[in-house]
Amino acid sequence: MAIFSPDFLHMNSESIIFGSPIDTGGIAFGFFEIDDDPEAIIEECKCDGQKFMALLSALSVSVGPEAIQNLYRHHLSNEVLDVLKVFFSSAVIDLICRNRANPHSLLFEFSLDASYALAEDHIHKLFVPNTLDPRRIFPQLHLAAPHKIVSFNPKYGIEHAVSH
Repeated sequence: MAIFSPDFLHMNSESIIFGSPIDTGGIAFGFFEIDDDPEAIIEECKCDGQKFMALLSALSVSVGPEAIQNLYRHHLSNEVLDVLKVFFSSAVIDLICRNRANPHSLLFEFSLDASYALAEDHIHKLFVPNTLDPRRIFPQLHLAAPHKIVSFNPKYGIEHAVSH
């Protein structure tokens, strides 16, 4: 898992194929309670790069720090819900509200095309299971900024590593 700076998305906004406030793979594989056609709701959850960046911008200026922290934990607040209502159909909003306790809900995702650029300063932290050797997998980052690589034991989960 990587924690990126906001500059990463701003610099690569033209490379965003789609963004979504929901784990679309979770919908496709049946991790949501839905009444509609999964493919149709997936398409309604997706937005292009411009709309996705507008959504993130609206969240950053309209939502308070506590609501943002709750969003990171997949907890829906009225502040976040009000912003989402501006960008998505009632079917998407209903899906989010019906699945509030589902960790796949409010799991913001985005897909980039191959033209994206990644610089060392875009990466705040890179969490790597201790079963992998980061020197081999990320040699440039390991040489340039080894302090940004955090090793963790997957037996205890990434939550343990991120919270410390």
